Amino acid sequence: MNSAILDNYRKGANVRFRDEKLVFVEGELMDDLDECRRVLRVRIRDKIEEIHFASVDELPLLRNPEIFIGKHDISDLLYLHEAGVLNSLKRRFIDQKQVYTYCGKILLSVNPYEKCKDLYGINVMKLYQDTAMKVSEKSPPHVYQLIAGAVYYLRTFSESQSIVCLGESGAGKTVTTSHILEYLAHSTSNTTDDIGIESIASFNEIIESLGNAQTTQNRNSSRFGKFIQGKFCDDGRIVSGMNITTYLLEKSRLVIQGPGERSFNIFYQMCSSKNHDLVKELNLENYQDYCYLVKGGESRSAEIDEINGFDGFVTALRKLVCDDKEITNYCKVLAGILQIGNICFDLKDGFSIISPSSSAQIEKLCSYWNVDENEFRSCLTQKKVKVGSEEFSKYLTIDEAIRSRDALAKHVYHHYFNFMVMQINEALNKKITSISTKNTIGILDIYGFEVFDVNSFEQFCINFANEKLQQQYNHQIFKQAQQEYAREGIKYIHIEFPDNQDTIDLFEASIGLITLLDEQS
Repeated sequence: MNSAILDNYRKGANVRFRDEKLVFVEGELMDDLDECRRVLRVRIRDKIEEIHFASVDELPLLRNPEIFIGKHDISDLLYLHEAGVLNSLKRRFIDQKQVYTYCGKILLSVNPYEKCKDLYGINVMKLYQDTAMKVSEKSPPHVYQLIAGAVYYLRTFSESQSIVCLGESGAGKTVTTSHILEYLAHSTSNTTDDIGIESIASFNEIIESLGNAQTTQNRNSSRFGKFIQGKFCDDGRIVSGMNITTYLLEKSRLVIQGPGERSFNIFYQMCSSKNHDLVKELNLENYQDYCYLVKGGESRSAEIDEINGFDGFVTALRKLVCDDKEITNYCKVLAGILQIGNICFDLKDGFSIISPSSSAQIEKLCSYWNVDENEFRSCLTQKKVKVGSEEFSKYLTIDEAIRSRDALAKHVYHHYFNFMVMQINEALNKKITSISTKNTIGILDIYGFEVFDVNSFEQFCINFANEKLQQQYNHQIFKQAQQEYAREGIKYIHIEFPDNQDTIDLFEASIGLITLLDEQS
């Protein structure tokens, strides 16, 4: 045991211990650390306890000196361990009312779960436009500062930039992305040809209605990932060009949800807006009358304004297509999906037929989608089988028919979602002509690691994507930095960090899970 450790663990030193309820609790050493003994006497919550340890790694964590706690950048902490980071973030959030904190080049954000007065807006944006690279009491860490720095580097070095929003579900990634887009629209455009904040907000409302849903962790959770690229012309001005690429839409949520969870927001918005002329035309019922909307129980999202949400959705569609007839057709696709979920099957001669009680649903759906009723019935209860050069129809069992019905609903919704994103991209880029837009700022917003009672293939893909992103983070923050120190001959304290390469290999090795799934599919 070296002298530095002995010097730090002296009588009166403040230390931290793990606690099941409070995560960490503070204690005070009652004696100097004795290298000949493997026990410490510590005062914790006015009680003297003896702490036994077998090695230096089991010693309690030292508390940071008061002067370091609550600083703008937690990388300045003397002891950069979990307890120190959490304590500093707590000090900033609770005592200083600061949502943002830097960790080197990384911006940490604590979700306040409320609207923070005077934290955002045009006046705050102006504060950070000229101080993109400087942190001060007047311009503390902020998401505007992060995006302002990206714009600065793009304009100075003519290189594209990327911002990755990471965090667990409900951490505030999507809201943070919205603030970044607002800054780009307000602070980097100056002509009528440039992209506008109203366009971004409107089109974002469409995507969130179609792709967000209530989960047990988040009342308005994004159930897809998106990569947004703001296109810049050579003088560093953002033009009317922005491209949205979506990933991993959780389409299985359409047909099944866990307890306390819901399907996509748009369906509840439609069913709650019965006085809307468009909803009257579609003759929709209450959401409780649709099987696809009650799989998770009768839970309602108090944070989602469903009635005004549908009004906003339709208003945004008008900015997208400007044609009421086309808007009606868009909504008919959604109404038809609700009808699919209410179709039931009976058994006749060992095979499935559509139940007579579902005739009304079939009639409505075929009317919405303008398809032949007989062909649609056959589509749900039969499948085509080809043997050699001959093709014949085979009747499905009830279980097969139900799976076929749900697969059709998911397929239609997935393509509908992608079609709407394509329409939005066309609208966002319609003013681009011959302007050079070689540089971009990309923003990745992908939902975080998730574990539910029942996990679908989508969760498998989501969690794998998060493992890959974590690996990229580890490489950029730890591996590259330490390799550079070694090359330059700079002395440094080697940092051990959890390397998830073994987990990645479990997924993508030549005999990994993905290969096995491919073989079985």
